Amino acid sequence: MKLRLLFFVLISGLFFSDSFYSQAIVWDGETSTDWSTATNWALDVAPLVGEDIKISTAVSGNYPILTANTSLANLVIDAGTSVQINAGIKFDVNGNIDVNGTLNLNGTGAEIDVSGNWDDETGTLTYAGNSKVRLSGTGNINSDPSNALRNLTLKGGGTYTATSNLSISNNFTIRSTLDVSNFTINQPSSGGTQFLNQGTILFSHNNGIIISNAVAFNGSTGAITFTADGTLKLASPTANLGTLTGAFGTIEYDRAGDQTIFNTTYNNLEIDGSGDKDVGANLTVNGNLTITNGTLDLTNDGAGNFDLTLGTDFSMTGGSLTAGTSVAHTVGGSWNDAGGVFTPTAGTFTFNVGGGTITQKADASNNFFNLTISAGTNTAGSNLNIDGALLIDQATSVLDMSGTNHTLDLEGDLTISNDGTFTPRGSLNHDVAGSWNDAGGVFTAG
Repeated sequence: MKLRLLFFVLISGLFFSDSFYSQAIVWDGETSTDWSTATNWALDVAPLVGEDIKISTAVSGNYPILTANTSLANLVIDAGTSVQINAGIKFDVNGNIDVNGTLNLNGTGAEIDVSGNWDDETGTLTYAGNSKVRLSGTGNINSDPSNALRNLTLKGGGTYTATSNLSISNNFTIRSTLDVSNFTINQPSSGGTQFLNQGTILFSHNNGIIISNAVAFNGSTGAITFTADGTLKLASPTANLGTLTGAFGTIEYDRAGDQTIFNTTYNNLEIDGSGDKDVGANLTVNGNLTITNGTLDLTNDGAGNFDLTLGTDFSMTGGSLTAGTSVAHTVGGSWNDAGGVFTPTAGTFTFNVGGGTITQKADASNNFFNLTISAGTNTAGSNLNIDGALLIDQATSVLDMSGTNHTLDLEGDLTISNDGTFTPRGSLNHDVAGSWNDAGGVFTAG
């Protein structure tokens, strides 16, 4: 039988000379499950370090169980076959691995270290104890998400690119570069799991998503780079994002409970989950700020009073914004708080860039305290409720209500200065409880 198998391998080599299979040492399990027993291999010669291995169907039903550290080049595990790595054993694959059968890391300290491509999309991974998967070179990761990669570490200085959705169980450590590509990488919640980034996480496609439910996300010595509009979702109470770069992408805080917002400059920031999302310093968001649930607290539970600098749009479909009493909040685009709670009792929001639409809650329960328009044409998308003062300042500043059926309810003073412009709709009643001064600007009743 072994002569016929040898003949098949040689003939295959004639037709598939560039194929892995033409040179692989083939397991047939004739004698036992012992890797080092020669008669378990098709040519009755145990493989040497650095050779290619193919685990093929064994008539005997014997499949390899590794009880000593082992090293090889490339590995294919055929459908219906298996490889078991016992506790405390390290299995080095210095090339690619293709799991079509079952790979079993059977106990604490069982470890597989692969230097090339990882592919288990048509196979099965099973684990026991604190076993580990290591990828230590450069290649692709193609995995069935039901096969969670346990205690995954990327190391070695290369780049690993996701070519499928991935699931990570227990800890996830990055010491090289992970390209999320356009897939979702999910680290479900499990005990005291950690996400440690000491390398680079690259979001290179718009649909790339990492969902980390780790108890701790620590990227203090790592980098997160967005070259496209991917998303990093964080559920840890505190997160250190390290160096965050790129004019794209979204960071989403979505823990079901309180979280601390890491002090960095964000492109887009989303607040989700529940509980307080507290800032400990002035918050800069160059893109959009979205609140769908929970509370973004700019006062850190009253311990501070921090400024929001927002480059483009604000949207609140749920949750709330606690703005504090800062007079230096700025918004560069549109504002819509129609779905949440926003009721500051002091402070100022200034719309200071290109203008947009200002929309407040329909029941008039939300309000600005002081509102300043200092650049661009800002259009009312709802009735405007201001508990303090309204200032329209600078020649490029316009508050335009002329094309809407919305009213202004102002409890303080209205000032138009430095050639600013206010154009209300003349057929409706507007309410100004304080002083009126349009001497320095333009007021067109409409």
